[in-house]
Amino acid sequence: KLTINKNLIIDGNNNKIYATEDILDNSRKKDHLMLLEADVTLKNVTLDSANKAKGINTYGNDKSLQIYFENVKMLNSAGNGLTAKGGTVTMKNVAISGSAWKQSVDISASNGYNNGANLVVDRYCSFGDQGAVVFDNPGTGTKVGTVTSSDPSGLIVSSADETKDWANNGSSYTKRVFTLTKVSTGGITTPPTTQTDNVTNSGSTTTDN
Repeated sequence: KLTINKNLIIDGNNNKIYATEDILDNSRKKDHLMLLEADVTLKNVTLDSANKAKGINTYGNDKSLQIYFENVKMLNSAGNGLTAKGGTVTMKNVAISGSAWKQSVDISASNGYNNGANLVVDRYCSFGDQGAVVFDNPGTGTKVGTVTSSDPSGLIVSSADETKDWANNGSSYTKRVFTLTKVSTGGITTPPTTQTDNVTNSGSTTTDN
């Protein structure tokens, strides 16, 4: 597992980071492919959990946490594709699929404060799991995080509470489900190209064995 706890800008140069061995240990902060605990920009990379890790976790004890993903694929998580806990997560041209829990993005509240994360997405994002964006416990008193479009003319966000047997174990419970509806804007189907930045390192990364 890769833990990033210092502010960083990382350009993957279209390479892949993937799990090579099973790291699942039922610990919420120890079994993710990548844990982001600082202001991080991550771009041009594929993050493949290979069904051996539970995707990406952004963990913000401070609501000012800022995470930015651009041109990123998150694949084959053994849990959620992305678990966003606190702060603001901005996503540009992000694709998530193959998540075992059938949720591309799960918005949660971190232990540090009682608000869910704020998610900002653009029309080029693609969430291929059954639940594109969900919040687990809308009836518990915890404030539900927000989901907004950075391009309201091309992407409409709506939400509704749904009660069903999400885990297929005979026990029904309620989640808030956010629906992202793309609107045609003159036939544009691919994101514009952007200038690639060099890697900037203002801190460090740590790798847990």
